[in-house]
Amino acid sequence: LAGEEAVDGLIATLEGSPTRRLATAAVLALAEAGSAKALPTVVKASRRGSVPLEAGLAAVGALGDRRALTFVLEQLDNPDPRVRATVVKVAGKLLRPADRDGRAVDVVAPRVRDLTTPVVERIALVRLLGRTGSPRASALLLELAGHDDPALELAVVEALGTLRVEGPEVDAVLLAALDDEDVAL
Repeated sequence: LAGEEAVDGLIATLEGSPTRRLATAAVLALAEAGSAKALPTVVKASRRGSVPLEAGLAAVGALGDRRALTFVLEQLDNPDPRVRATVVKVAGKLLRPADRDGRAVDVVAPRVRDLTTPVVERIALVRLLGRTGSPRASALLLELAGHDDPALELAVVEALGTLRVEGPEVDAVLLAALDDEDVAL
């Protein structure tokens, strides 16, 4: 609640040797304060394990600074499904389709194509591809078009709509979705 006045003290706390509990509280307080200068310290504390990765990612998401996108995407292969879900959520906050940021496309593609990835996670990743705004994402989305799972197919259609790319293949997928009874638009 102290806002910017507390930021320097919180950063100094994280740069010292705080307990994990204190470090977590400091990271979350920095996120609440919304100070852009806190971002490097939050990322550093997350990388070195001073705070649980989920807390660090949540703080990065609250700060909303796109400079952290690389750090966030690095965590996508984490073995913990809760961390991966947090990564997708935070990356979705940091990506804006109008910015056409394709950094996530190459990172997300292998997980989306991996059939051992749970379908719920694949759906979230497909939606994230739409948030990139990158025309490069359309090729992957077109690969997934016509999938047997109606929820995944709907996510593909939504992502293509979010991308706002044009082309005959995209138009064909979107028009087919209008006629598909399984895809409730």
